[in-house]
Amino acid sequence: FTDSISNLIKRSVAISPFSDLIRHLKIQLMNDKAEEEEEEFAIFNNINYKLHHENFTAEIIESPKAKDGIFIKKFINFENNEYIITKVGDKAFQNSCIKSLSFDHESKVTSIGNYAFKNSKIQNIYFPASLEKVCDYWCGGADELVQINVDPNNSFFSTEDKIWEGWWEDSERRQK
Repeated sequence: FTDSISNLIKRSVAISPFSDLIRHLKIQLMNDKAEEEEEEFAIFNNINYKLHHENFTAEIIESPKAKDGIFIKKFINFENNEYIITKVGDKAFQNSCIKSLSFDHESKVTSIGNYAFKNSKIQNIYFPASLEKVCDYWCGGADELVQINVDPNNSFFSTEDKIWEGWWEDSERRQK
């Protein structure tokens, strides 16, 4: 582990801001811990992914630097392997500046975790046809979310579903 950090610090001379060094150290620490679990972490376009090598799947994890409109592809490429994105994890976009979230029409994302958008700037989201489950507090703390669209081929949800009824009623701003 110490050798990993020493090597990383030597390589980081070319990394300009100190925050980049911290970011790379954090990824190295996560990857060192994940080696035991056969998992690895990757970052693409300010979105953090947890990679599961055993089945070549990926999960979106806490990504506070994500911003603006986010489009989630069906898969990501990492070290010449395709990892199918299957989950938006708990707190995935918490404290981020994303405005919208949409998915590839061939998306394999099946679930959205708790507080995935807490304290974010998200205003609209598009559920893919593959989505099967949203956790009870999936949009807890997403106070700017005003529009939810659902792929017409989704057999689990529709725009008319009452799954977000309580969330909608809890916001005074939305009642106006």
